[in-house]
Amino acid sequence: MNNSKDNLDHAVYPGEKIALFFSLVVLLFLGWVMYTIRPSLLVITILGSLIYIRGHQGQLLGNSALVTATNYSKVNTLVEQACKALQIDRPRVHIIQDPYLNAYAIGFVKPFTVVIHSSILEGFTDEELLFIIGHELTHIKRRHTMWLSIIAPFGRTLPVFDLIFNFWQRRCEYTCDRMGLIVCQNLDASIRAMIKISSGAQALKHTNHQEFVKQSLKVKSKRFDSWSEILGTHPYITNRVTKLNEFYRTSWIAQREAASAKAFVVIPCKNPECNARLRVPDSDKPLLVTCPKCKTSFRFEP
Repeated sequence: MNNSKDNLDHAVYPGEKIALFFSLVVLLFLGWVMYTIRPSLLVITILGSLIYIRGHQGQLLGNSALVTATNYSKVNTLVEQACKALQIDRPRVHIIQDPYLNAYAIGFVKPFTVVIHSSILEGFTDEELLFIIGHELTHIKRRHTMWLSIIAPFGRTLPVFDLIFNFWQRRCEYTCDRMGLIVCQNLDASIRAMIKISSGAQALKHTNHQEFVKQSLKVKSKRFDSWSEILGTHPYITNRVTKLNEFYRTSWIAQREAASAKAFVVIPCKNPECNARLRVPDSDKPLLVTCPKCKTSFRFEP
C-alpha cells in the first residue's frame, strides 16, 4: 500500500486542527469557570470522566468477544491490515451483540478500544468492513478519543457548548472517512459502508450513492435544512458522500487507478454468441485470451 506519512497527513480535513484549538479554548474557559465556583468540581468531573471510560473498557473486556487470531479471525486480519496502513499500534477490538449498525472508538490512554456491533459483520463485505475499521482507528490515531474524554465527560458535552465542539467533531468525521478510504482503497465500498450505516444493511437494494449526491444538492438548496447540521456531532451522510468523492478525485488512489486503466484495453469476446467485453493488458505482442463468461479462448492481435 502506498500509505506514506505524507498521504495520511494529506487526508486530514481542512479546519480540523483550528476547530480543535477553539474547542480547547472554550474548554479552558469552562474549566476556569468551574474552578472559580468550586475547584473540587473540576477535578471530580475530569477524574469521573476518565474513570467512567476506563470502567467501560473493562466491561467490554469482561462481557464481549475480543478479536484475536483465533476469535473472529477474518476481522482480526482486517484490523492488522488497517493498523499497518495507518501506522498505529493495535488497540483492543471487541465484537458486541447489537442489531444497530454502528462502531465506535474510545480511550484516553493505551489501551484504546474499538467496538464493532455484530450486525455489521452480517451485512458488510470485507472491503466495507475495512473502511469502517479504518475510520474508527483514525479516531485513535488523530487523538480524537483522547480529547473527547475531556471535552465530553460521560459521553456528552454540556448543551451550551455543543455547537462549538460539534464543529470540530464533524471535521474529525471527514478526516476519518478519508483515512478509511486510504485503508480500504475502494471508493465504492467506502460509500456503500456509509450508506448502510445510515440507512440499513439492505439500503443498496433500493438506492445507490449517486442518489445521495443528488440528495445533498437538495439539502444545500434549502438554507434551514443545511444549517440544521450544526446541531449534530456527525455531518449529514449526503455531505460525507460528496466530500469523500471530492477527496478521492485528488488522492493518489485515483491517480494510481487512472494509471492502471491506461495499461489495459477493452476488447469484445470473439464468440459471436457471447456479448462479454474483456479487459486485457495493452501490449504490442499477441495475447492468448480466455473469456471468463463463455470460456472461449482466442488469440488477440494488437
